[in-house]
Parts: sequence; C-alpha cells; structure tokens
Amino acid sequence: MDKSHPIDMNTTYSPEFSTQYLAKRYIVTLSVIASLTLLGHLLVQWALDQQSQDAHIITIAEKQRLLSENLSKTALIIQLTQDDDKRLYYVEKFRHGLDFWERFHIGLQWGDQDMGLSGDNSITIINMFANLQIRYLAMDTAAKNLLAVFEESSLLYKDLSPLVNQIIAEESAFLQEMEAIVSQYKLEANSRLERLKQMDFILASLTLLMLLIEGLYIFYPALQNIQRIHQELTVTKKISQKKQTWLQIILDHAPLAIFIKDIQDHYLLTNHYFENLIGFGEEELRNKTDHDLFEASLANHLHNNDLKVCQTKTLQKFEEVIPSKTALHTYHSIKFPLFDKDEKVYAICSLSTDITEQKRAEDTLKESKELFRILLGINSKGLVLINSQKIVLAANHQAALLLTTHLEQLVGNCIYQFLAPTLITLYKNHFEEVAALAQPRYFKYDLQPYVLSCALYPIYASNKISTKILIVQEIHAPKDRSSLTQQPSQTLFPYSPQTLEFYLSLEQNRPFSFPTPSAETNGSKAVSPITISSAELHIANTAAHMVQPTQSETQVVPEMNEAVLKKLLQQNSLLSQRLQTCTTELTMMKAELLRSTRLKNEFLSNITHELRTPLSNILSLSEALHDEIYGGLSLNPEQIQVLCTIEENGRQLLGLIDSILDLAKVEAGKFKLEISPISFHSTLGTCLRFVRHLAERKDLQLLTQVDENISTFASDPRCLKQILCNLLNNAVKFTPPQGKVTLNIFPDRDHSVIYLQVSDTGIGISQADMARLFKPFGQLDGRLAREQGGTGVGLSLIYRLSEIHGGSITLESEVGQGSCFTVCLPWEKGTIPTSSAS
Repeated sequence: MDKSHPIDMNTTYSPEFSTQYLAKRYIVTLSVIASLTLLGHLLVQWALDQQSQDAHIITIAEKQRLLSENLSKTALIIQLTQDDDKRLYYVEKFRHGLDFWERFHIGLQWGDQDMGLSGDNSITIINMFANLQIRYLAMDTAAKNLLAVFEESSLLYKDLSPLVNQIIAEESAFLQEMEAIVSQYKLEANSRLERLKQMDFILASLTLLMLLIEGLYIFYPALQNIQRIHQELTVTKKISQKKQTWLQIILDHAPLAIFIKDIQDHYLLTNHYFENLIGFGEEELRNKTDHDLFEASLANHLHNNDLKVCQTKTLQKFEEVIPSKTALHTYHSIKFPLFDKDEKVYAICSLSTDITEQKRAEDTLKESKELFRILLGINSKGLVLINSQKIVLAANHQAALLLTTHLEQLVGNCIYQFLAPTLITLYKNHFEEVAALAQPRYFKYDLQPYVLSCALYPIYASNKISTKILIVQEIHAPKDRSSLTQQPSQTLFPYSPQTLEFYLSLEQNRPFSFPTPSAETNGSKAVSPITISSAELHIANTAAHMVQPTQSETQVVPEMNEAVLKKLLQQNSLLSQRLQTCTTELTMMKAELLRSTRLKNEFLSNITHELRTPLSNILSLSEALHDEIYGGLSLNPEQIQVLCTIEENGRQLLGLIDSILDLAKVEAGKFKLEISPISFHSTLGTCLRFVRHLAERKDLQLLTQVDENISTFASDPRCLKQILCNLLNNAVKFTPPQGKVTLNIFPDRDHSVIYLQVSDTGIGISQADMARLFKPFGQLDGRLAREQGGTGVGLSLIYRLSEIHGGSITLESEVGQGSCFTVCLPWEKGTIPTSSAS
C-alpha cells in the first residue's frame, strides 16, 4: 500500500464506526425525527381545525347579532310609518324576521348540523347561547307583544313607542351580553392558539436537536468512513494505474506479437511488436479485421483458427504465416478465449512467437543431412566419421569395402574392431596427436598386395575436438616392393594425400560449402582443421541414423582432370564471395531504404494529423466570430478583414495538409480510389471558382475549352478535383499579369482516354529542371516559392494520382513562353484500377 496515504486500521474495524452500528443509529434517529415530525403535523392540523371552528362560531354569533338588529330596525320603522299599507307590509316583514330569528336560535340551541355545527363547536355554541336564554326570551316576548297589537284592527293607530322601546332595550341588552361571551371565547381561543404555538416550537426544537445528534453521532462518523474509503480507493487507483503502466510497458516490450480481438474479428488491443510487424499503428488497427489487413485466403485461415478457439473454448496452438513489411514470417501462435461474467466468450487473445529462423534452421538442417548423405554415397574414397569414443557415426560403402567389412557392421561400432591388432596402437597415437596438435595426420595401411592411403582430420565443436573424419583410399602397390619391406608397414606420409575433395565450414546460410582448397607444390589439396558450430555437431551425431545410400549412389564417379577442377573451384569460390558480398550490401541498402521510407511516411502522417486538429478549431472559431455567434460582439470592418485573412490562410494551410496526407498515403500504398460516375461540368465549375479570385486579381484571362460530348466521367471525384485545382492554381500563380491560362479537355475515343490540358503564358520551365519537377517538396526557384507560396507537393501529388488512376502526366515548356501540362486518364470506368496504390 502507498505510504503517502496511511489508513488507521483501528478506525476501520472499530465498532463505533462500523457500518451496521451506524445504520442502527440512523434508523433509531430517523424514527424519532419522523415521530416528532408527524406529531408536529398533527398538532398544526388540529390547530388549524380549531381556528376554523372558532372563526365559524364567531361568524354565527355575528349573524345572530345582525338578526337582532334587523328586528329592532323593523320595529322602529313600523312605529314611524303612517301609511297603513306600508305599516302592514313592515309588520309582515317583522313577523317573518322574528320567525327566522327564533328558528336560528333553536338551531343554535340544539346544534343543528345544517348550520355546520357538530362535535366540539356544537357544544360550544349550545353552552354560549344557554347563557343568553334569559335575554333571548325577554326580547322574544317584547317582539311578540308588538305583533299582538296588530291582531286587533281597532288598535292599528295606537301608539307603539312603548313596545318598540322595550324591543330596542331588550335587543341592546341581548347584544351586550352576547358580545361579552364572544369576547371571552376569543380570549380563550387566542390562549389556546398560543399554547399550540409553544408546543409546535418545542417539537421543532426537539427535531432540530435530533438532527444535531444525528449529524454528530451518525453523519460525522459516516463522513470519516467515506474519507477513509476515498483514501483506500485513491491508493487502489494509484496502484491500479501503476500496474496498468507496468503491464503496458511489458506488453510493448515483449518480443511477442500480442493482440486481442472480439468475436466479430475486430482488433481491440495490439502491442508495438505486432504493429511494427504489419506496418499499422494502434489507431489504424482499432476496429479493423483480418480481411482489412491481409489477402482473402490468409484472412480466412486466421478467422478459422479464431473460430476454433471460440467453439472449443480452450487454448489452441497454431502455426501461422503472416506477411510483414519485407517478408513472410512464420509464427507459433497460442490463442485462448476471454470470458465475461456469464462465462461467454467475448474476445480472443493471441501470443505469437516468431519461429522464422527456427524453421529456416530446420530446413537447412534437412538440406544438410541430405547433402551429407549424398556426399557419402558418391565419393570414390572411403569416408568414416568417428566421435571421441572411437565409435563410427557414419561411413560409406567404399570405406566398408576397403576395411573388409559391411557398412551395417561398421556404423555404430568401434573403429578398432576393423583394424589389425598391430595397427591399433599406431592409430591411437595418431588419434592423440590430432587431438593434441589440432593438425591432420596422414599414414598408409599396407594390405598386400594393396596399400590403403589414410588421412585423419579433426572437427571442432565449442573449441574442442569432438569428431574426426577418416579418409581411406586404395592405391596399387609399387612394382618394387623391396622399398616397402625396408620400412615399417605403417608410416606417416610427409605430404597431403590427393584424397580429400571437400571439407565442412560454417557460412551465413549453409553449413556445407565447397571453398577453394590451397594448392601444394605437389598438386594435392591440403585441408586445415575444421571449427564447427553445435548445429553442425548435431548433423555429425545424427549421421548414423540417416537413410543409407542406394547401390547406385555408391558407384565411383569418374575422376576429373585435377588442374581443370582446381581452376573451376577457384573461380567458383571467387564468384560466390563476390555474389555474397553484393547480395549482403544490397539487402542492407534495401532494408535501410524501406526503413527510411516508412519513417518518412509515419512522420508526415503524424505531423499533419497533429496540425490538422488545432487548425480545424482555429477555423471554427474564426467562422463563429465572423458570424457573430457569440452574442454582444459587433465587429468593425477592420476586424472582419482580419478574420477573413485568418480564415483564408487557414483554409489554404488545411488544403496543404490534406495534400501532404494524401501524398503520404499514396507512397505508403494505403490510398484507395473510390471510382464513381461524376458530372464533369459540376467538377469543372468548382475548380474554376477555386482560382477565379486570384486570376481576376492578376487580370488574367481564364479560358476553358471542353468537348461537348463529355458530360459524365468515371473517376474518383476528390482526386480529379485535386488534379485540376493544383494544375490551375500553379498556372495562375506563375503567370504574370495580363497573361492567359487555358483549360482544354478533349477525349481520344480510339484509345479510350481523356486529356486534361492546362496551358499558360507564364515563366516556363527549363529542360534541366523538368527532371526534378515531380519530386515531393521540390521547388525549382526558392525566390519564386517565397513570392508565390507553395511547398512543392502539388505536382508530385498530381503525378502519383495520375499513376494510380492508370494514367500519366506530360509537360511541354519553354522558358519565358509558358508551360503546358497534359494529364491522360482512362475514360471508361472498367479501365481504371480500383485497388489501393502499391
């Protein structure tokens, strides 16, 4: 764990801060807070209901007062009215008012529900008006006395003032006492409301207190836990990032081709080794398939291997041949599936080891074995290959014949078994001398009437002599055998015998070769000690297990003239050395050229990509400022001119970057044509608009001559625009004012081609400069390049695009008179190649 993020382990496992304990506290506190909140809500609701009831009771009292006042007013009007008809009207009105007043009072007295009286308010009303019963009866009696007067018609004009005054007096007393009762009720209601407010304040305070307790004893520990978890996550994230960085380093530096593909054959992850192998970057490989990278047969083979891994859901091993940028490579691939949480295969990972050199060594070993077997069979001398234990590893039939034995008995047995006892000691001495002096030894073996000429040569492995070659040749005895009897029957030859016609040596690609032997004074061929590698030693050790040659292979080859053979071998050696030296130099030069080209293309592609992104942002911002998208900005003419300059130069630079990108793709062989029928007049109009502004500024005549039979043309629209725009732009740039630029387009039906010809009256091009005109980034005159602008990409791109269209470009020019560029393109769609440029 990272020491820069210490974690208190006691805090992590303390019960005080455990998740379960905090959860229990939180549940209890939340229950208390919920109870207090519910109680406060009920209390407030009850207070609102009580306040509504109090208002209703006060409203009823107010209605009772209005009814009482109405009776008094009506009685007073009856007293003051002199008209009999009107008085009778008001008397009837008084009777109805009294009747309503009585019924209203009865409803209040018994808590009538139609008046909204029920429950507590009904009891309150009944109690209130029970205290007014005496005043109510007094007023009711006075009112009825007034009505009784009008029951007798003779008393119609009687003085009513005593009765009316009594009603008014009773009504006043009734209202005063009712007002006192209502005022007392209001005081009680207000007092009750204050108590409710106090209780609500207490509940709110308790709730706030519980919230403080919750924050102190629950949220604070929880916050500590969150901080601790955040620290752990931060540490884990850093460790994960480190591991991811280490894994990426291991992945990129592993000497294996590693990649991951989904089950739809799309590449998801690749390492540098694999990217360098096939010549594509990580971004270019992402979401591509094998069919996008390789030819159909190889892509199908690789897909079948991946399909087998998906079907078996097990690790599989394959031997796959994959083309690199320079040659075919053989890989030993280990592929295994990747599973998701549902145990379904969602991707395949492949680890591929390059075994090209191993396969080449195996093929070389097979070839060497075959060559060794052939050499053993066709040699006219007896050859015996002996190891350090004196065991015969290999031999030919001639050696077995000369040693008077059979080949099957000779191979695999000790050489001493086939020598006379008197010669074993001498052979041992030769064997030890060869080992000690590292020099070959020569002797003869007298088998009257024949003599065997023998040679013993050392073979080295790891700076040690591990194997010897014994060469035996039969020679006829001399006529005068007395000289032989005067010497031991076995003597060393003081010269090199004419018996060895090859020796082993290790070169770059072949362990066997036939270099030129050195010539001795006697015309024989001397052989030096041989140093071989472990691969050659393996060949010698396995020679005993080779297929024995047939009888026809053991026949003696007719001897050649020694001088002619020697001369041929010398010439062959010299030619082989010169050829090998030239081949090595050419191979190195080719590899360096390929590497330089690849690095150049990668550099151009990367640098143009890095320039294109910020340049696009600059153009977008300049357009937004010019269109006043950002509110509150009002541009003056000078600012608008500056923005137009920025946008014009930016688009010019963007076009240059696109041209460089296209040129890099063409040279890398990744440019693909998209052939489709296009309207020639529409394309021509676009190209002319591109240069018309510059032509008008230089007062140039811009003329076009287009064959009327040309309406549509099968080509890549973008490439055709690039060709025409670059040719016209160059012609306009390098033509002085008041000059003329002509675009002439005409077909050749006999050859099914179309000619795009752009001529001008400009400065012209000399014959010496034409050779380097179409090279990338080439400028004929640096001064003109600085005056007119340009980088030398346009004509090179035109040349490449014309080639991949299956066409060509020619130039006719004379200094001071102008130039004429002619592009020849196939006119029919079927004559245009649709594959990528190679």
